[in-house]
Amino acid sequence: MSQRRGDSSFLNMLAFIAFVFVGLALAIALAFGPGDVSRALRTIAEILAYITIAFYSFRWAFSNRSRHRIIYIIVWTIAAVLITLTLILNILDVR
Repeated sequence: MSQRRGDSSFLNMLAFIAFVFVGLALAIALAFGPGDVSRALRTIAEILAYITIAFYSFRWAFSNRSRHRIIYIIVWTIAAVLITLTLILNILDVR
């Protein structure tokens, strides 16, 4: 395996881990509970960051050839659902 491929795989794995942690952090923040313009900008920035992380983590989880591939796909799917639901609830300001 070339050095470039190894670096890409490592970065994709880190993106996967970050994606899972973001899902957990958002769910915990929603459970425990600040204006409008800054909140909107933060939400847009978060959505863009999550899309980027989701893309790279998706590539890593679904192209992984290890015997744990199905676990990575399940964890990725759960994290994606958690992040999506939490973002929607935050945008709608539902608590």
